[in-house]
Amino acid sequence: MVLCLRGAGSRIGKGMEVKRAGGAGMILGNIAANGNEVPSDSHFVPTAGVTPTVVDKILEYIKTDKNPKAFIKPGKTVYKYQAAPSMTGFSSRGPNVVDPNILKVIFSFFC
Repeated sequence: MVLCLRGAGSRIGKGMEVKRAGGAGMILGNIAANGNEVPSDSHFVPTAGVTPTVVDKILEYIKTDKNPKAFIKPGKTVYKYQAAPSMTGFSSRGPNVVDPNILKVIFSFFC
Protein backbone atom coordinates (compact mmCIF):
# COMPACT_ATOMS: atom_id res chain seq x y z
CA MET A 1 0.00 0.00 0.00
CA VAL A 2 1.33 3.43 -0.92
CA LEU A 3 0.37 6.83 0.52
CA CYS A 4 0.36 9.45 -2.26
CA LEU A 5 -0.38 13.11 -1.70
CA ARG A 6 -2.15 15.31 -4.20
CA GLY A 7 -0.05 18.05 -5.71
CA ALA A 8 2.23 17.88 -8.74
CA GLY A 9 1.27 15.25 -11.30
CA SER A 10 -2.13 13.81 -12.11
CA ARG A 11 -4.10 11.71 -9.65
CA ILE A 12 -4.52 8.99 -12.28
CA GLY A 13 -0.79 9.14 -13.05
CA LYS A 14 0.01 8.43 -9.42
CA GLY A 15 -2.06 5.24 -9.58
CA MET A 16 -0.38 4.20 -12.84
CA GLU A 17 3.02 4.63 -11.19
CA VAL A 18 1.96 2.59 -8.14
CA LYS A 19 0.81 -0.21 -10.47
CA ARG A 20 4.02 -0.01 -12.53
CA ALA A 21 6.06 -0.36 -9.34
CA GLY A 22 4.07 -3.44 -8.29
CA GLY A 23 1.98 -1.73 -5.58
CA ALA A 24 -1.19 -3.47 -4.47
CA GLY A 25 -3.13 -0.30 -3.64
CA MET A 26 -2.94 3.40 -2.94
CA ILE A 27 -4.19 5.88 -0.37
CA LEU A 28 -4.59 9.21 -2.15
CA GLY A 29 -4.30 11.96 0.44
CA ASN A 30 -5.73 15.38 -0.21
CA ILE A 31 -3.61 18.39 0.74
CA ALA A 32 -4.98 21.22 2.87
CA ALA A 33 -4.93 23.63 -0.10
CA ASN A 34 -7.65 21.51 -1.76
CA GLY A 35 -9.87 21.48 1.33
CA ASN A 36 -11.91 18.44 2.26
CA GLU A 37 -12.74 17.47 -1.31
CA VAL A 38 -12.13 13.80 -1.98
CA PRO A 39 -12.13 13.26 -5.74
CA SER A 40 -13.65 10.14 -7.21
CA ASP A 41 -11.54 8.90 -10.08
CA SER A 42 -11.10 5.52 -11.70
CA HIS A 43 -7.68 4.18 -10.72
CA PHE A 44 -5.48 1.33 -11.90
CA VAL A 45 -5.09 -0.08 -8.37
CA PRO A 46 -7.55 -0.13 -5.45
CA THR A 47 -7.52 3.43 -4.10
CA ALA A 48 -8.96 5.19 -1.06
CA GLY A 49 -9.18 8.98 -1.12
CA VAL A 50 -8.79 10.71 2.25
CA THR A 51 -9.06 14.25 3.64
CA PRO A 52 -6.07 16.24 5.02
CA THR A 53 -7.05 15.40 8.62
CA VAL A 54 -6.91 11.70 7.84
CA VAL A 55 -3.57 12.17 6.03
CA ASP A 56 -2.11 13.62 9.25
CA LYS A 57 -3.35 10.60 11.23
CA ILE A 58 -1.92 8.17 8.67
CA LEU A 59 1.47 9.90 8.68
CA GLU A 60 1.54 9.84 12.49
CA TYR A 61 0.70 6.11 12.43
CA ILE A 62 3.50 5.45 9.92
CA LYS A 63 6.01 7.38 12.07
CA THR A 64 5.08 5.73 15.37
CA ASP A 65 4.36 2.10 14.43
CA LYS A 66 7.30 -0.24 13.83
CA ASN A 67 5.36 -2.28 11.28
CA PRO A 68 2.55 -0.13 9.80
CA LYS A 69 -0.04 -1.93 7.69
CA ALA A 70 -2.97 -0.82 5.56
CA PHE A 71 -5.68 -2.54 3.57
CA ILE A 72 -8.72 -1.47 1.59
CA LYS A 73 -11.92 -3.37 2.27
CA PRO A 74 -14.35 -4.05 -0.57
CA GLY A 75 -17.18 -1.55 -0.85
CA LYS A 76 -20.55 -2.37 0.65
CA THR A 77 -24.04 -0.91 0.59
CA VAL A 78 -25.10 0.79 3.82
CA TYR A 79 -28.84 1.25 4.31
CA LYS A 80 -30.50 4.11 6.19
CA TYR A 81 -27.31 6.19 6.24
CA GLN A 82 -27.23 9.82 5.27
CA ALA A 83 -23.83 11.34 4.57
CA ALA A 84 -22.91 14.83 5.72
CA PRO A 85 -23.97 17.54 3.26
CA SER A 86 -21.29 18.26 0.68
CA MET A 87 -20.98 19.10 -2.99
CA THR A 88 -18.75 17.22 -5.41
CA GLY A 89 -15.97 19.14 -7.12
CA PHE A 90 -17.45 18.57 -10.59
CA SER A 91 -20.94 19.72 -9.59
CA SER A 92 -22.26 23.00 -10.97
CA ARG A 93 -22.52 25.99 -8.65
CA GLY A 94 -25.52 28.33 -8.41
CA PRO A 95 -27.29 30.58 -8.84
CA ASN A 96 -27.99 29.82 -12.47
CA VAL A 97 -26.84 32.62 -14.85
CA VAL A 98 -29.95 32.21 -17.03
CA ASP A 99 -32.49 32.24 -14.19
CA PRO A 100 -31.32 33.33 -10.70
CA ASN A 101 -34.31 31.49 -9.17
CA ILE A 102 -32.53 28.21 -9.96
CA LEU A 103 -30.00 27.87 -7.16
CA LYS A 104 -28.11 24.85 -8.41
CA VAL A 105 -28.45 22.40 -11.22
CA ILE A 106 -28.27 18.93 -9.71
CA PHE A 107 -25.89 16.80 -11.73
CA SER A 108 -24.42 13.87 -9.90
CA PHE A 109 -23.68 10.29 -10.74
CA PHE A 110 -22.04 7.40 -8.98
CA CYS A 111 -19.76 4.87 -10.58
